[in-house]
Amino acid sequence: MDGADYFTVDFGGNVKISAISMALAGYDENDFPDSYALYSSTNGTTFSSSSFVSSSGSTLESKTFSTQAVRAVRIKQTGARKSRNWSINDLDFDCSM
Repeated sequence: MDGADYFTVDFGGNVKISAISMALAGYDENDFPDSYALYSSTNGTTFSSSSFVSSSGSTLESKTFSTQAVRAVRIKQTGARKSRNWSINDLDFDCSM
């Protein structure tokens, strides 16, 4: 991880999200980012320049936040540790239409 890795989730239409839950570690207990941030997009292509939530990483991560109206979310790894991998084994959002 070099500080530039990310996952993008496109919901296929506009939704309102208020929480995220990620089970990060898979086969390796160190398989999670040191830190990450969430960025929003209303069109699925262009993402905000500032994050609406950020956190230190852990193997199981749950965050609630003020409701965001989005089409897509980018989960960007913001720390750098080249000796680690990063995968997401389970990803859930609290969302509504």
